[in-house]
Amino acid sequence: MTTGAASWGFDAEVQAYVERVENFFAGDLAGFEITDQRRQYVDFCRGFAVSPPPGIDIRDATLDGRAGPVPIRIYRPSSQGPQPCLLFIHGGGWVFGDLDSHHSECADLAEATGTTVIAVAYRLAPEHPYPAALEDAWDVLTVIATEAAAFGIDAERIGVGGDSAGGNIAAGMALRARDRGGPDIAAQFLIYPALGGNDGLASYTEFADAPLLTTAGMKLYAMLYCGSEWFTDDPLLAPLRADDLSGLPPAFLQPAGVDPLRDDSVAYEERLRRAGVETDLVIEDGLPHSFLRARHSTEKGRAAFARLCAAIRSRLSH
Repeated sequence: MTTGAASWGFDAEVQAYVERVENFFAGDLAGFEITDQRRQYVDFCRGFAVSPPPGIDIRDATLDGRAGPVPIRIYRPSSQGPQPCLLFIHGGGWVFGDLDSHHSECADLAEATGTTVIAVAYRLAPEHPYPAALEDAWDVLTVIATEAAAFGIDAERIGVGGDSAGGNIAAGMALRARDRGGPDIAAQFLIYPALGGNDGLASYTEFADAPLLTTAGMKLYAMLYCGSEWFTDDPLLAPLRADDLSGLPPAFLQPAGVDPLRDDSVAYEERLRRAGVETDLVIEDGLPHSFLRARHSTEKGRAAFARLCAAIRSRLSH
């Protein structure tokens, strides 16, 4: 974490959000032991949690994955009939997070979009390095697509999405689904995702010391996840390095404007578009990494969340 939010051109609300986040972390997050980092991350998530909207049915379940049970949490709006579904994969540098870390975000997404949201608690690095997280999420996707009726969802309207590390996993799943001939994915929603960029992209230098995620922090978490600061050439890990991006589902990319990961989305959207994939790119100027947490406290965060919800409704509701 870094201080000096005002120097990044944030408005007063966003600056207050950044300073509030930084208060949960003692100094440079990347310099702490994993157990300390996880404790601070839990406190941070709890600090921004809000009560779920009324009318959302929430239940936990466990699905059988190839490596063992995979916990999920299902958020179902009150409307009847088969619903569209968003398989949401949480962020947290592949090192942090669980069903509780993004509980508020998933509940709000379900309520605002009329979509069943299914969250995945994948295995975390460094105890379980790549591809453990991808495999857990993939196993959940396979089950819900195969047994859609049991979940009350429409198998033809399943989207995948996530923030940060979760966006990375979601993009990898879209590539795998294409290459394996299914399950069918209707759309992918990538929120400030890590897509395998490196310091050849300007944002890694321009925002190297940005608040809430630094380039050094990103490199550390990549190392913990896959053993390489700039990932490897495996396209499921680094989708930007895939030779062929044709045939992928429509993509909504929503990077933060003040974030070393910004240009991952810019470069990926350009490559997707050239490959004939339907894309929408919205750079959320004036917002830092993690802006989903700012949706209740800042006008910019509320507007960004509304754009995400509109994209989900547009891609999954018909």
